[in-house]
Amino acid sequence: MTRECIEVLEGINMTDWDYFEWGSGRSTIYFAKRVRSVISIESDKIWFDRVTSWIKTKGQTNVDLRFVPLPDPPGMRSPGNMVYAESISQCPDESLDCVLIDGWLRNECISRT
Repeated sequence: MTRECIEVLEGINMTDWDYFEWGSGRSTIYFAKRVRSVISIESDKIWFDRVTSWIKTKGQTNVDLRFVPLPDPPGMRSPGNMVYAESISQCPDESLDCVLIDGWLRNECISRT
């Protein structure tokens, strides 16, 4: 997220928000400190393990970090990879207040929001 984006977000009360993201990392920690709940989808096991460690170190208990591997090359629109994009379908309609797409298959993720 850019500095300008963060400045805008700082002016918003998000304490009762439920947040979803494709692609975990610093944004996961940023939002976990500000929202009610975070669901984060990560496809890279090494990065998933690193972010899991960060979450534990920060004491964030409102994060549901999910490892959803891409069985085929990243970006490939294969049935196996579509499981990643379809991860949001586990959330009831209109249950999320904010969705961030910072991972693979962005067009497919957008079409599912």
